[in-house]
Amino acid sequence: MENVNWKQALFIGAAQAIALIPGTSRSGITMTAGLFSRLDKTSAAEFSFLMSIPIIALVGGLKILELYRVGFEGLSAGVYAVGFLASMLSGLGAIWFLLKLIRRWSFLPFAVYRIIIGGLILFLL
Repeated sequence: MENVNWKQALFIGAAQAIALIPGTSRSGITMTAGLFSRLDKTSAAEFSFLMSIPIIALVGGLKILELYRVGFEGLSAGVYAVGFLASMLSGLGAIWFLLKLIRRWSFLPFAVYRIIIGGLILFLL
């Protein structure tokens, strides 16, 4: 990770904008951009996940403000806290699993998964 220079970071960050296209994976596009900018697969994945932290934090903060403004709609703050913790733990578990998978193999399982899901969606439409 300490080998990432500002040009690589800028390129990967710009590629992240492609995720605005529906169906495009933000993590997939940033990992791919990392590989194109000559990062190794583990560094590309780690940098991609680190890039998601500000986005997730800002959207989470925005939702908290929205909940504060409109009220909790009949649910206690505890229910939201449990949901937040469950979401955080499952997200960390997914990142841990993916990084372990990438260190051992490659991005191929992720690419195959995306192709199968995409094909299934096109078939069902």
